[in-house]
Amino acid sequence: EASVNPGRMKTAVASCSDGDTLTGGGFAISAEFEGYQYRVNSNAPRITVSDFPELSESPASVGTIQDLPAAPFAVSGRLSTLGEEDKYLLTVSPKQKLRFDCLARQYGSPLDGVLTIRKADGSEQLATGDDRPGSSDPMVDYTVPAGVTKLQVVVKDLLGRGGSDY
Repeated sequence: EASVNPGRMKTAVASCSDGDTLTGGGFAISAEFEGYQYRVNSNAPRITVSDFPELSESPASVGTIQDLPAAPFAVSGRLSTLGEEDKYLLTVSPKQKLRFDCLARQYGSPLDGVLTIRKADGSEQLATGDDRPGSSDPMVDYTVPAGVTKLQVVVKDLLGRGGSDY
């Protein structure tokens, strides 16, 4: 069972006792309370529960951009090939305050993520995020400039890696 506070992610318990090869009978618990994170980890996959709608990356040809609705939401995706960049076109409102958060390492992925916010046509980088304190997972806080209604958000691996774990 997991409880969710509006806008705050929680991780529920995932366990398996039948020797399933994916989970191996382990568990993972993570909680955040008043800015502190508490974790107990084993070899089970983590399950994140959120109040936000969950979207999946759509399989597309290299170089295409996936349209996304207005925030808030979460996107699950994978950098399947070397050098791949996942690109998303996000509908925004001027002066809107957004947080872009890539959760990878804390869930066992080797991804050393980089988040880049660009103009909708990709012509200009507006913000970028690499490592945050204590993690190689990037996060970017961004306020949308006046007159802007679309942003391009790009996720890639710092070293250009990819594969089933990325």
